[in-house]
Amino acid sequence: MADESKTAAQTAAPALIPQPHGGALLSGGVPGNKGGGRIADEVRGLARGGFADNLPRAIAIASGMVDIKLRKVCEHCGLPPKSSEPEPVNVRAAIDSSLKALDLLGNYGVGKLQVRGIADEVVRDRLRLTIDTIRAELPEDQARALLEKLEPIWR
Repeated sequence: MADESKTAAQTAAPALIPQPHGGALLSGGVPGNKGGGRIADEVRGLARGGFADNLPRAIAIASGMVDIKLRKVCEHCGLPPKSSEPEPVNVRAAIDSSLKALDLLGNYGVGKLQVRGIADEVVRDRLRLTIDTIRAELPEDQARALLEKLEPIWR
């Protein structure tokens, strides 16, 4: 069986579309690039994990007190002793930091406007996926007719 893989020399580059600023875009994008990136749910999951990991710190900042660890230093040379361990010291958080932490906790804990407990962006993403599936699985005329019947429900 012959090797049917293409090399860069065998693949025709897409046409360039001139842009007003003097540059150009490839028609159809970069060959081999499917586009996209991380799925929105994956990004939200990572954000939730990072938020959960840092929640105690956000609560401490919101309460106005933050623990930081400082090393003692020699009053003569300014260097820390080799055996000194950092000691926790309470410091007062700045007012703007406290307000930002409260806002963050409120938005995440209470949430913004939601539909049946699901964030609006999740509903929109799922609706787009549903519409894409209908268009992919049904003939064009049937998909159009079904989507026209469903549109008043979502208005």
